[in-house]
Amino acid sequence: MGYIEIFEMNEDGAGFTNLDEMGFADKVELELALATPSAVQIACVICFTPIPQGTGNTCTPHKGMKPNW
Repeated sequence: MGYIEIFEMNEDGAGFTNLDEMGFADKVELELALATPSAVQIACVICFTPIPQGTGNTCTPHKGMKPNW
């Protein structure tokens, strides 16, 4: 049987944590985070201005443009 590792990033740093080694409170927090719709903000790939989800990957002034990287 395998094991599950979760990538965790917080004020102490970042790294993988084995699910078996997590405490009860951490598991509950993880479950709530997975069950709650995230508040991820999408940004324009050219100017990084926040844009609404579902509108593509650029803001209105940059529609049709491609990043130069």
